[in-house]
Amino acid sequence: MKYFPLLFLIPWCALAQGRDSIQYVRQMPPGRAPEITYWFWQSNTLANAHYLDDVRNMATNSAYTFTFMTERDDLDFYDYKTMHEPFAETVREAHKHGLKVGLQLWDYWSWAGPQWRCIRENADYHPLPLNQAEALVTEGEVVLDEVRLDAGAHADYSVTCVNGRGKRPFHSEVLKVFAFRKTGDGYYDPQTLTDITSSARTISADAGTITLAINVPAKFAGYTAYIMCAHYYDFPDLFNDVMINKFHDTLEHYADIPFDGTALDEFGSLMVTLYNHEPFRDRFYGRAFAASFKKQTGIPLEQALFDMRYAPEGKPEARIRAINEYFDVFREGPLRVERAFYKMSKQIFGPKTIAGIHNTFHNYMRTDDVWRVGFNWWSNPREYGQSDENWPMPQCMGLCVVHPEPITIDQLYSHDMNAFTQKAFRDAPFDGRIDYHGWNDYTNQWGIDLAQTTRYAPIRDAELKIRLLNRFDSAAPKLSVLVVFGMPALIDWFPDELARSPWDINGKLGIEEKAGAIWRAGYPCALLPSDFIDNDQISFDADHHPVVNGHPFDCLVYLNPQYAKESTLQFLERYTQAGGKLMLEGTATRDFYGNDITSRFQKIAQAATVRGFDVAKLPEIGAKTNSVPHGSFLEDGSVIFSDYASWHKHQPEPFLVKLSGHTFSGSYIGVCALKANSAGEVVKFACGGFTDLKRDGQTIVSLEQSADIVLRRTGRGNYNAIVVGQATDHLSLDDGRQGP
Repeated sequence: MKYFPLLFLIPWCALAQGRDSIQYVRQMPPGRAPEITYWFWQSNTLANAHYLDDVRNMATNSAYTFTFMTERDDLDFYDYKTMHEPFAETVREAHKHGLKVGLQLWDYWSWAGPQWRCIRENADYHPLPLNQAEALVTEGEVVLDEVRLDAGAHADYSVTCVNGRGKRPFHSEVLKVFAFRKTGDGYYDPQTLTDITSSARTISADAGTITLAINVPAKFAGYTAYIMCAHYYDFPDLFNDVMINKFHDTLEHYADIPFDGTALDEFGSLMVTLYNHEPFRDRFYGRAFAASFKKQTGIPLEQALFDMRYAPEGKPEARIRAINEYFDVFREGPLRVERAFYKMSKQIFGPKTIAGIHNTFHNYMRTDDVWRVGFNWWSNPREYGQSDENWPMPQCMGLCVVHPEPITIDQLYSHDMNAFTQKAFRDAPFDGRIDYHGWNDYTNQWGIDLAQTTRYAPIRDAELKIRLLNRFDSAAPKLSVLVVFGMPALIDWFPDELARSPWDINGKLGIEEKAGAIWRAGYPCALLPSDFIDNDQISFDADHHPVVNGHPFDCLVYLNPQYAKESTLQFLERYTQAGGKLMLEGTATRDFYGNDITSRFQKIAQAATVRGFDVAKLPEIGAKTNSVPHGSFLEDGSVIFSDYASWHKHQPEPFLVKLSGHTFSGSYIGVCALKANSAGEVVKFACGGFTDLKRDGQTIVSLEQSADIVLRRTGRGNYNAIVVGQATDHLSLDDGRQGP
């Protein structure tokens, strides 16, 4: 079937004595879910208003219904005077063609940041004041010298902060210096702990390097001096409102333009790096962060930073608590900005504004995502859960169940066109979609320039097949296993030094690998952090099945309960006491605050159905494998089939499935979705390359010529159909209904 660039509707034709209706179209109209491309705006985009050509190209030659604009090269979306009119013209032209446009912003201070902008504009630029800036704290220690003649104890110290990615600090200063006698690795005699910050004299300080001389009374000879220096970057502390206000000011400058969406991409704290491949051991600091930490915990942040590294002899709980509380508060920084941006976007551009995109930064727990985005992958406010770069399915399914819409959108870029089309059909049975990256990537830096229509044709054809599922408007996929991991166990490696990762968190847990093993074994599952238990977003129903945001699971796998919060411990107790099936991996000797819970946890462990992680034992907790070849059941009892080979070779793939006690069969090209009611009547049906649908061996719907179709039963019991084809392609419908 040849597709045409514009949608031509042919008038309704009557079937079955006027009860049913069919609409023949040249191209299937879009559904509710957006079909997204990431649009690179570069210097060539502005030249000769090329953005208008891009809009027409998208509207004419692609299947996209939504595009997020992103700045590249030397373009600056914060240059309101230059960008306002092109943005306004773009949205006007896009809306003429039925295309929606969203504005994506990088934070003003990212990468080269405002210094670069002001150099270009030949203007002066002054870094943020210290009380607004984010800092990295370096740590170091020296042994104070033995007593020298009339000089007391002494030590020299110098450090350079090198872990800011692409940036250098603009100011360095001493934060705290503590002196104490060590009693062992990571422990000190509490009777000897003394704040000697005032005895540390700064010899020199420049951008990132500070040199100190420490002179203290002779009684400190032989003590260890632990030195923390704060190195301030021209990047806002996310616990003040500098970043929020900048975003708000920018959106207000474009408030008269009817944008359809706004987006932050991989937003978070200052980006950091492993300098010279050395482990990252700095920690973040800021004066607003410190105030928030003190307010929430009652402990000065400077003290907590020390407690994260040293504990009083015999009291490891002090270190455990400090680490857990530090990350618990720190992770709120990026999230508070994301939430503010979401709220202001709705207020400025309207409640239907779509929120984008993802904050999966480097996408894995073994990377620096804890420092950049706070492992808030699932918590950011979005209508659609969004991710990046082929994010694993268990994680994507976690996004699916915690967001309002059942569709998840994974952003993908690749130099291989087949990577896009194969992923489109691979993810489709589980309501997965693609945010195509990127339109107008003329340098091919990230992959294929999708604006090249000769290259784009396969994606367009694939998307038009996937669009059938958007018209089907499916429920969330039926997931059997809820996998929850303990967030405190992930961020706190202490006291197992061998578990300390290059990013200073626990690197031995293998959480993602375990969830992946469950998925590969055929058990549809969703992976979520214990945050969702602690925030009362995971419960269980009367049949002792876990429930997330209204989505039921058959069973629960809990990974790594060490350092669990009280709310998590209570949940596990209630769940097991009520008869919930639990596979429990790991032990817990201490809670979030370091209190001994050995005896309490042992009772939880004894009540678990299966102790230890073992994919082979999943049936013992009631886990069910996916029984649909090339497909998946959905929560409402419907089913989706998807097959790349049938689309690629244009050869029908047969299907057979039992719904509501009846056997339905047929064939499809690319995708197929079916829902039947309790009487076995078709409620809705979408199929690529459709010819006929059988129920218990009898044909109930057929089409003379193979075509894409969407069929829906109305409240009155009749049917509406949309067929990509000609009015001569007669549709026959006979589902056994009685009379007109």
